[in-house]
Amino acid sequence: MIKNSILTFTFLLGSIMLFGQKDFKNTSENFSAIHVNYGAFVPSGDYDEYFGFHHQIGGAYSYKTKSNFIFSFDGNFIFGNQVDSQGMLKHLRTEDNNVLDEDGQLSTILFLHRGYSFFATAGKMLPILNRNPNSGLTFSLGLGYLSHKVRVEHQNNRIYALDGAYEKGYDRKTTGFALSQQITYRHHSDNKLANFSIGVAAYQAFTKNRRLYNFDLGGPDNRSRVDLSFGVTIGWIIPMYTRMASEYFYD
Repeated sequence: MIKNSILTFTFLLGSIMLFGQKDFKNTSENFSAIHVNYGAFVPSGDYDEYFGFHHQIGGAYSYKTKSNFIFSFDGNFIFGNQVDSQGMLKHLRTEDNNVLDEDGQLSTILFLHRGYSFFATAGKMLPILNRNPNSGLTFSLGLGYLSHKVRVEHQNNRIYALDGAYEKGYDRKTTGFALSQQITYRHHSDNKLANFSIGVAAYQAFTKNRRLYNFDLGGPDNRSRVDLSFGVTIGWIIPMYTRMASEYFYD
């Protein structure tokens, strides 16, 4: 009985070791991954009418097949402080171009770029620039949704004309469906511990202003817009492999 148990244990141990020795760096795997991403972007088209250089941070879930097709869903928070606010509060400004609070004091007003986006993407990875077949240059296309607006902050001053629902008359909230194109290098290390991405991205959003009334325009803005942005992205990848834990010890 003891002898049989020892033989069984030895067989199982040998099987685990052989399984763990399978070389990840020479095998294309299918696996899911969580991504943490950052991007720096410049706007173009109608997007730069109000906004300048901006950032985005976000996350994504992706699935890579053994044939190196990659499908993902990602969401990003957009933020920046380069906003062309000229004329936005023109009917509230004094002759000196200042805005006074309810006590007649000079107010400090910040105009911030805020927004978010969601995309579903599909791409193909070419295992080049790295001998690991799970790393390479990825070309992907996406379809999604973009929303952006101007956030008006005046925390140290009370300005009733900018409070509550009135703020919506200044924020220029704009939304619409969007397209994306990305070229990204994805790196998965042989020991599966160092995994990252770096690349370039372009977005085209077909949007409209969603406010019924804009105070600075004296009415609605019914234009059809094309909001473009181009930038660079970096990210950290957290793979979720389905193999046994022993593989991590014997790679």
